Amino acid sequence: MERVLATLQTEPLLPPPEFLELPLEERTLAAGASREERQRIQRLRRRHGQELAAWWVAEMALTDSPFTEVLTLFWHDHFVSELRKVRAPELMWRQNLLLRQHAGGNFRELLREISTDPAMVIYLDTQQNRKGRPNENYARELFELFTLGEGHYTESDVKEAARALTGWRVNRASGSPGTNFVPRFHDDGEKRIFGVTAEHDLDSLLALVLARPRVATFITEELWRAFVSPDLEAETIEALAGGFRESGYELRPLLRGLLLSDAFWRETNRGALFRSPVDLVIGTVRLLESRDFPPASLHRTISGMGQALLSPPNVKGWPGGERWITSDSLLQRRQFLDRALLGRFIEATRGQTMDGGMRGGGMRGGRMRPGQGAMDSLRAEWTALGGSNPERDAALTQCLCPLPAVFERVPGELPAQTLQRLLLDPTFQLK
Repeated sequence: MERVLATLQTEPLLPPPEFLELPLEERTLAAGASREERQRIQRLRRRHGQELAAWWVAEMALTDSPFTEVLTLFWHDHFVSELRKVRAPELMWRQNLLLRQHAGGNFRELLREISTDPAMVIYLDTQQNRKGRPNENYARELFELFTLGEGHYTESDVKEAARALTGWRVNRASGSPGTNFVPRFHDDGEKRIFGVTAEHDLDSLLALVLARPRVATFITEELWRAFVSPDLEAETIEALAGGFRESGYELRPLLRGLLLSDAFWRETNRGALFRSPVDLVIGTVRLLESRDFPPASLHRTISGMGQALLSPPNVKGWPGGERWITSDSLLQRRQFLDRALLGRFIEATRGQTMDGGMRGGGMRGGRMRPGQGAMDSLRAEWTALGGSNPERDAALTQCLCPLPAVFERVPGELPAQTLQRLLLDPTFQLK
């Protein structure tokens, strides 16, 4: 665990998606554009959005720091922005870089940066928030979804916080859009927030929020639901949250404490969580080192299971949990696993190695490398043809199935058949 946390990467392995190299004027809508030009830009944005999602899928599959991607996805589902409303793939790309940069860093810094992130400013309407006409969307979600949770603020706090957040605008004039604070749009009058009256602005508002003990508890609960169990253990969570507060909101110590806790390793919490489509697809690709799936195809598969990257269904993110499993999505999961296993077994019988690159989807440069990952030697044994090995089969079952496998072992089962049986077992849908 120490090694995983110590080697968290803050930069992606792969180069940026190719569309970012296009001149700004070729991918933005000019004032007074014709109907045909607007339609062209809309088609271009849709294509670039698909390329960006495929780029992220490829990064997940090829990265040397998979926990970075796990955390980046967690924060994407926490600080939700959605491409259909933002309508600017380059801004979603910038937000992805921001989330991975701070994924295991300091929550205080992440909260400050996301509050003025261009994609977030557009998505939650800070762009329309101005003196005399406050827009409450970001203020409300800042309290309810990002830091405190329902019941820990008042409607008056929301209204006054919206006034404190006025004045931020997206600047698209340069090739690297950012946000500017425009004083004439800011309400500099006194506001009373959480019982404190002052001429609050963004920074003083965030200071007030982060001073409330509930923030550390709320974030710890969110991480608990993502990594341990849907059932909260108040005493353990509050102990972890206390350390989180005392550290000044450093995420690495919190993650270390969470992942080394007795609760995380407790037998009763094995299989307590459902694999999301990303968990299932990317985990299987990395396990099998499959090279037959272009990133764009993987993204379509993940989207078909209900988790379209960059497009959560609403500001609350994906519902997750057992709602990942429906009769339709379960069929799609089975079909994907069948295809992945078939491709891997064909490669194994032909003696092919995993030194080929994933193809397509606007990704450049990423290649599966021989020897990649700590479990490569085991993977080779699992997929090799030959006699049964009870010790290997038991280890493989323990690795892939968090609960006792439903499908029983067939006498004389070959290693490839064991792997197939376990990946298709219902318990593989859990973690």
